Amino acid sequence: GQNDGEVQHVNQVGSNAHPDDYERVKADLARTLEQNEVTMTEYRVFVEGQIRWIRVKREPVWDDEQRRVVSVIAVLNDITAEKEAEIALRESEYRYRKISESLSDFAYEKQINPDETLEVIWTVGAMPVVDQFQPDIAATIAYISQTSHPDDREKLIEDFHRALNQEIVTTEFRALVDDEYRWMRITRRPSQDKSE
Repeated sequence: GQNDGEVQHVNQVGSNAHPDDYERVKADLARTLEQNEVTMTEYRVFVEGQIRWIRVKREPVWDDEQRRVVSVIAVLNDITAEKEAEIALRESEYRYRKISESLSDFAYEKQINPDETLEVIWTVGAMPVVDQFQPDIAATIAYISQTSHPDDREKLIEDFHRALNQEIVTTEFRALVDDEYRWMRITRRPSQDKSE
């Protein structure tokens, strides 16, 4: 991999770029070579099987006698931490925008792990909701069966599975709260891990 501030030969710049970024890297390099422009590009590279974010600044070296760019000084910086923070912020803002569209009394996000255990990421409000803090998918379904009205259980569990299959689902149902059934509406908005 490259260290911060490392100078690299022009032919190496972008050679290990992510396929989605390669054409942009190549176009910026062409501007430096053909138009004698200083360019800067942020792009992803593969380093030891992992994706890292790189910022490269290219400064052309012009030869008046040959009237062309004869070399390029390219200085690279690893900006992975900065980019990951930007991406996390955008994803957080997106989630909260989605919440604001449907927020009433209570909202939460739960992560589904590969072993089907559930992890509460955050909560907003204090309204008791079916399946709120169950440790895994099986326990969630069992809890739904215990706390929802018998006439609503089948539909509620069916909609829960639809959400697991990447559908946005809104369900109205009766839940047992403080020894009485209360009507609730729950909207589940699944999201995928973009890093996978």
